[in-house]
Amino acid sequence: MEPLFADEPEPDDIDRRQSALLDAVRRSGTVSTPDADLWRVDWATGVDLDPRMVWQLRVGPVVATAWGEVDGRPLLATAVEIEERPPADPKQRRHRLEVRDVLSGRVRTVDCEVPVRVLAFAPDVSEPLLISGHEDDRVRIWELPDLTHRRTLDVEGQPHALKVLGSGRGIHLLIRSGQGHLGQWDLSTGAPLLLPHLPPVYGIGVGTLADGTVVLPTEKAALLWNPDDNRVRELPVPGELRPVRGGTSWRSAGRDMLTVIDTYATLASIDLTSGQHTLLTAHSDTLADGLMAAVGRPGPFSNPTVTGSTLAVPVRWQVHLWDAHTMRPLGAPLTGPVAQAAAEAVRWQGRDLLLTSSQQDGVVALWDLAVPVDREPGHRQRLAAVTVTEPDGVVVSADEGGTLVARHAADGTLLAPPLATDVKITKALATWTDGSHLHAATGSGRLRAGDPLLYRWNLTAGGPSGAPVRTDNSFIHWIAHQRLRIGDALIVHGYEDISLVNPSDGAILATINDATGRLSTGFAVGAVDGRATAALSPHQEPIRLYDLDDPSSEPTVLRGTEGHPALALLDGRLVTVRTERPTPDGATTLRTWHPSGRPAGPEIDGPAPVTAVAGRTWPQLYVARADRTLTVVDLRTGEPSARPLLLPGPATCLAATSDGVLVGFGQDLALVRPPVREGN
Repeated sequence: MEPLFADEPEPDDIDRRQSALLDAVRRSGTVSTPDADLWRVDWATGVDLDPRMVWQLRVGPVVATAWGEVDGRPLLATAVEIEERPPADPKQRRHRLEVRDVLSGRVRTVDCEVPVRVLAFAPDVSEPLLISGHEDDRVRIWELPDLTHRRTLDVEGQPHALKVLGSGRGIHLLIRSGQGHLGQWDLSTGAPLLLPHLPPVYGIGVGTLADGTVVLPTEKAALLWNPDDNRVRELPVPGELRPVRGGTSWRSAGRDMLTVIDTYATLASIDLTSGQHTLLTAHSDTLADGLMAAVGRPGPFSNPTVTGSTLAVPVRWQVHLWDAHTMRPLGAPLTGPVAQAAAEAVRWQGRDLLLTSSQQDGVVALWDLAVPVDREPGHRQRLAAVTVTEPDGVVVSADEGGTLVARHAADGTLLAPPLATDVKITKALATWTDGSHLHAATGSGRLRAGDPLLYRWNLTAGGPSGAPVRTDNSFIHWIAHQRLRIGDALIVHGYEDISLVNPSDGAILATINDATGRLSTGFAVGAVDGRATAALSPHQEPIRLYDLDDPSSEPTVLRGTEGHPALALLDGRLVTVRTERPTPDGATTLRTWHPSGRPAGPEIDGPAPVTAVAGRTWPQLYVARADRTLTVVDLRTGEPSARPLLLPGPATCLAATSDGVLVGFGQDLALVRPPVREGN
């Protein structure tokens, strides 16, 4: 199959060479000796290297997209949130409009002081236009290709959906506000046009029927509105769907089809000729685990997406694919930079394609769903935790869907087939060996989907190890395997108390009460003065150090550590993080403390929130941030020991080894080592 787009030449910089090395290892598994200034990649998995992705663009926090064609060339319009905010008003959000010629890579930009909600191209071949809807109840019209501002229209309410009807000088704009009000405007004059009396409309159906009819989902039905004669007729929808919030019309074998979605994310495909329908309930947002719940752009509502006859449903970390006729799974989900993505059906060079845009990953990608894909064994959800057992040299990773994967640390090969535990919202992981078998313990849950159970697994045998253990926590987010003076123990914590559990039989050895009654923001286990210690940071309370070798003793309270989530204990020093400046995504500044509460090193600020840290011995710490960087810093000086490694996505978990670090990003895992500075 011919490629859709030729590869663009890229500058020969270190980040490009580093990314090329990482991807080469992910694809082939072979390692070549890197340049002295590059991180070494000992091994890496390639689950997220989906061959169906034919093009991608990293634009930053994208909030709206539109795909169009002018003079036979594909154009991509994006609205991207500008990360730099005015110092006088750090809450002010500004957006940048970008229109990109996909073939040449040429870009036109214009800054918008008012945030953008929706984008659309107007199909006027003589005078192509871009339409943007904004939060100030206005629509702005831009001339292409220079993005010259032509006109601003005052519309009724903040535009939440926008559809361009007609062509040439007969272009109309159909706009739905956040309150469900529908309005129509003449694009050339800006004059409002009459519409029939309509109830609140919860969406504007993507596409039109064969006769030009537009689908308008309302609470109790889908209205079919014909712009030519301004008539409206009602389409009954399945009784299982109430209320309808969006719809997409498409054609199959010459028949008009309609796929609708309701408030609870139940979907249905309706044959408009026969009236027959098929339901899909897998993505209902009433699911406790949330991993299958449909997501989309801030709404309140969004349309389903059908490209060809494939229904694409974005979920938390993936895009699930279904046969829109039968509502049966259709191939492996899309993975990679599609976290919290929005999806749009596009067509180019005779192919039905899918455009995804992820505000969280900052990537717009184009997918050809007809390309075959054969995934290697591994994770099917985003990684949640990774550990390494030594001296055994075994790496165990867990994803949010509960799958556990054990690998040889030396080369990344599988030690055993992946174990699908089906424990959703898995957050915590600890591993150990008993001489002949490899064991793991996992914890899961969240505030609105509690799970108080500690699960134990025998990874060598490939199944559970005894019955789950009920702890004194409503959910479990941290587990550590620790040798205490009384023997081995699992240190378990999530919300309320700290439980010490016998790993072999699940017996509760001791319970340490957390008297603060606050939600924990951080937890770490290590050694202080040769004694096993747990550091717990309650919300807006000082950090407490608990002596695990004497569970009945009073904790040590570190005054002045309020608002500092605990991250790690390294050789008796505590590592925390705090927010240096206002940011909606997380804390950016690392701090270190002696057990007495005195600082153990300088503050270490960074350009993006910290997503994970790992270390073995003081003072070296690996730090992953939301800007996709991985650094290794000297906590005594605050200085980096090597240049940052730029990852394909932000790291969600880290585990330090004797000479490197295991890093989990997306559904993939890699063992990397920093370059060695001269003289070190």
